[in-house]
Amino acid sequence: MEVSFLITGRNVYMILRESKTQTAILEWLALQYPSIRDYVVKIPNEGKRTIGGHQRMIREGMQVGASDLFIAWPTYDFYGLWMEVKPDGWSGPKSKKEKDRVALQKAFLDKMKYVGYQGEFVIGVDEGIHAIKHYLGSS
Repeated sequence: MEVSFLITGRNVYMILRESKTQTAILEWLALQYPSIRDYVVKIPNEGKRTIGGHQRMIREGMQVGASDLFIAWPTYDFYGLWMEVKPDGWSGPKSKKEKDRVALQKAFLDKMKYVGYQGEFVIGVDEGIHAIKHYLGSS
């Protein structure tokens, strides 16, 4: 796998796929907030399935549009942080199917905010890190 780096000061900007973006965010979190890393959950919603497999997963509790990451670390203002992560360079949905999926992801975040969670739709490593810093009150 080829990874492109643009080094500016102490920041490293990586152009990566979504999973690599999530990994980079979580590696940063583990270094900056090691006690919180154990309270992060990855929601495996992506992937292709048969219709039967999809229906089974919904019966088992899968939520269509659920965010990629959940940080189960409450603050004074919120119960936890839900994050939908897109890779660096993502410029928005290209197809109707992707537009529909993004709409479901944003609706999920709105539902979580309604009941007291923070929800962020982030593009890239820097936005993800900023969202976590802001959530934890250190930005």
